[in-house]
Amino acid sequence: NIGFRLDGLIVLDVDGAEGLQSLAELEAEHEILDPQSRQTTGSGFHYLFEGVPGVEKRIKFRPGLDLLTGAGCYIVAAPSLHKNGARYQWVGEVSPLSAHRNQIPLVTPPAWLLEAAAGQKSKVTTSAKRPTAERVPAERILSMALDKVKAGEARNNTGLWFFAQLRDNCYSRDEALLSVRDWVA
Repeated sequence: NIGFRLDGLIVLDVDGAEGLQSLAELEAEHEILDPQSRQTTGSGFHYLFEGVPGVEKRIKFRPGLDLLTGAGCYIVAAPSLHKNGARYQWVGEVSPLSAHRNQIPLVTPPAWLLEAAAGQKSKVTTSAKRPTAERVPAERILSMALDKVKAGEARNNTGLWFFAQLRDNCYSRDEALLSVRDWVA
């Protein structure tokens, strides 16, 4: 089996039916979790996110949910074999094991997830614009979008993805408009 080191990453480990139920309850209260990178495990999922300074590992913050991060923290990764016989498998096009770190599509975890893991009551609702703990640099989002186009994805679809990432990272309209110049160049 393969161990995947989590330096600079945050992983939500959703384990079994209990974890799926806990995640469904959190999503019903806030919004559907939409990570760019995830893998199926033998009994659930690993959702990968960009690391956020100051976030600590939280085991069993809800039934079946662990928040894993930091130096010395690992997850089992595809194509490893789970004890139940199922294979770990990355969902999507990019496997973090075969791609350069800058090519792994990552977003910052939503504030409500970090607050839930820390045991805090979230003030964010689905109707409010959610703040992020730390924004992914616009240059990195642009670079990832251009890599998607170079890999053959449709420019319009990738453009929509690019601007959704700016929105999800709480860039203002004016900040996003500045990025338009770089996108159309």
